[in-house]
Amino acid sequence: MSILFPGSLVESMRLPTIIVISLSLSVCMLQCASSQSAGENTEAGDSNAVEVVQREVDETRTEAENAVDTAVPTRGCVEGDCENGSGVYIYTDGSKYAGEFKDGLREGQGVMTYVNGDIYKGKYKAGKRSGYALYVFANGDKYDGEFVDGEMQGLGNYYWKDGSVLKGDFEEDGGQGGGTFLKDGTDLRHKGKDCKIDSRVVKCHN
Repeated sequence: MSILFPGSLVESMRLPTIIVISLSLSVCMLQCASSQSAGENTEAGDSNAVEVVQREVDETRTEAENAVDTAVPTRGCVEGDCENGSGVYIYTDGSKYAGEFKDGLREGQGVMTYVNGDIYKGKYKAGKRSGYALYVFANGDKYDGEFVDGEMQGLGNYYWKDGSVLKGDFEEDGGQGGGTFLKDGTDLRHKGKDCKIDSRVVKCHN
């Protein structure tokens, strides 16, 4: 099975500039020894979790589209208070942020719609992504978990568009880490034989 593990975007600390870097990542073959029989309860639980995340993704995209529709097609603060309050800010590259601000920085809850189609919904601290959040990639993948200093770091779930899930601990903006890989909501029983993330390539061992 070939999987693509996309990277995040790099954000600047202050308004109005944002640096957006698209990372082109490696595609690898995932070789896992499949063990049948995950149990109906496990399958149902994981399937429900995927459905919940998908609903949140749909709601996030709707929120982002509404923010774009209400914003004047210009640059800078186009609605509300982008210094100390809530507002809509359009960056020079076309990315749009709708949410809370403090001292001219993104602070609190907000939705960022990047020019490449990615969407981030969650908290910000001093202009950086921080805490638990949902990140939806333009290619259909999504990450549901923790961010630290703007990067994917901590416990989280990475969902591929084909329904596969990696549940684990992420480091270095998803470039390193490990966890349990589930295919189509079925546990492949790699617990104790953890899948590892190395330079954004997921590797599972027998």
